[in-house]
Amino acid sequence: VHDTPRHLRRLDAALALRSGHRLEHEVQELARELLASHATLAPLPELPPMVGHGDLKLDNLRFDASGENAYALLDLDTVG
Repeated sequence: VHDTPRHLRRLDAALALRSGHRLEHEVQELARELLASHATLAPLPELPPMVGHGDLKLDNLRFDASGENAYALLDLDTVG
């Protein structure tokens, strides 16, 4: 899900396809702008693997029987 280089490669490959859609020109233009902008960004620094969550909410936490201590983080939306 969170593999930006893979998504950008797929976008680049999709640009080579011609759909004949009425908005194809606008989509191609926007995609090229996005790819060009990404190319100007400096690479992210190497970081050790860590657990992170971008959409933390109470519903995603599992609590023990006392209801006092969270022991797990679940987010089935992201599993998608």
